[in-house]
Amino acid sequence: VGQLIEQSQLPVTLIGSSFGGLTAAWLAETYFQVQRLVLLAPAFNFGPIWLGQLEAETLANWQKSGSLSVYHYGYRRYLPIYYKFIEDLANYPQDKLIRQLPTLIIHGRADEVIPLENSRYYAFSRPWVQLIELDSDHALTDVLTRIWAEMQLFLDIGL
Repeated sequence: VGQLIEQSQLPVTLIGSSFGGLTAAWLAETYFQVQRLVLLAPAFNFGPIWLGQLEAETLANWQKSGSLSVYHYGYRRYLPIYYKFIEDLANYPQDKLIRQLPTLIIHGRADEVIPLENSRYYAFSRPWVQLIELDSDHALTDVLTRIWAEMQLFLDIGL
């Protein structure tokens, strides 16, 4: 993705959901071609949330085996997540996301994976971030029409 962004001669808008939202935010820190972000239920503070939900025995088994089976909302099935992934997340502290570019965050009030409070906290100290809270869960699949409308407004595109 980074190579595609780097080669772009035009301003880039990144759209990402959940961990893809967190990834988009980090790509925007690195690539100045990125001029806007749309983040859907971004996985801010993912590492501490994830580790805080696990029992000590589960965490120990995960470290020992190297992987843990977790539900992936995009694929709608369980997939392995590797412990090195969590270790790597420590290299990306949220307080280092400081680039001031227009950002729209849409987050469900009933998100059972990434607490809405994480997006509220992120937006609070960043006046360039617009947060829209919707009555939905982490997948946001029941509010797609509203998401599309908000994105059109934010990106100033009409159809």
